[in-house]
Amino acid sequence: MGSKMLDEGEQIVKTLEKADAYEFITNFANNLKPKLVKEEANYLVYESSMLLLLEHYYSNHRLQY
Repeated sequence: MGSKMLDEGEQIVKTLEKADAYEFITNFANNLKPKLVKEEANYLVYESSMLLLLEHYYSNHRLQY
C-alpha cells in the first residue's frame, strides 16, 4: 500500500510540474512578444521585463566563463 501511495504521489508531482512548466513557457513566450516603445539612435527599445532580465542574467554570467 505504501508503494502505491508513493507512486500516486510521484504522479501528482509530475502532473504539477508539467502544468507549471506549461504555464512558465506560455508566460515566457507571451512576455517575449516585443512591444516597440521607441526607436532611438538605430536601436529598437523594447518594453519587456523578461528581455531585460535575460539580458542582465547573460551579461553577468558571460563574464564568469
